Amino acid sequence: MSPAGAPGAFELRPFGTGFGAEVLGVPAPDQLRRADVEDLRDALLDHRVLVLRGARLAPDAHARLARLFGAAVPGPGGSSPRWVAAGSTGTALPKILTFRTVAPSGHRVQFADAVRGYRLLPVPLRALADRSWAVHHVDEDADGPDGVAHPVTRLHPETGDRALLLGDGARRILGMTTPESRTVLDLLQSYVLRPDNIVTWAPTDGDAVVADARAVQHRTGPVAERGACGVVRIDVAGDAPLGVDGQHSRPLNRWGWAERSSA
Repeated sequence: MSPAGAPGAFELRPFGTGFGAEVLGVPAPDQLRRADVEDLRDALLDHRVLVLRGARLAPDAHARLARLFGAAVPGPGGSSPRWVAAGSTGTALPKILTFRTVAPSGHRVQFADAVRGYRLLPVPLRALADRSWAVHHVDEDADGPDGVAHPVTRLHPETGDRALLLGDGARRILGMTTPESRTVLDLLQSYVLRPDNIVTWAPTDGDAVVADARAVQHRTGPVAERGACGVVRIDVAGDAPLGVDGQHSRPLNRWGWAERSSA
């Protein structure tokens, strides 16, 4: 981080587990120096979720914040009460997720560390995840040839970390029946969703959040407290995830792999 008192300096306070950190005193996006932008990017790679306290971003400033990390695209609105890997029903997934608080109506956003989830796996389960591909589909009951095949273990393009690419969009594993797939997917997902692997952002007025979508799952739900703030999301465009085998995600009907019946 920049030295205390320097123009554009800000303070980083990691959460207890090292997953997630608060950023205090961050300047407006157009006032950040190049060194501060690099510090922010490095902090995001290290901690995967950054909560910018009191950022008070106007809509245009929110878009500028997203553009610090790449090409900004509108994020989906509304709540996503189930755990998801952002955009996993498409081929190219978002690189970064950004949120800012708005009023009224409250939401909380939870993040799960998909990198640590992978690291928690016993060695045999890591081997299974590394060689497996999962079909992601919008339709929960879909068993046909459509959908997108993603590696269960994806390689982070900047850090080289391995992360579990799962979430609610993952319907079945290529080469397994639907019941077999559900057993394996639920088991792997249980390591991502361990209680000590989750951070919760209950938005307060002026907060913003930046999350590395290549390393986390998230879900959004309502907050019961009176006067709580809602959130608006802008994504940063990414590319097709890369598997341990050197293959990128692609539409399922392009694979041409034989599969067992999913009955």
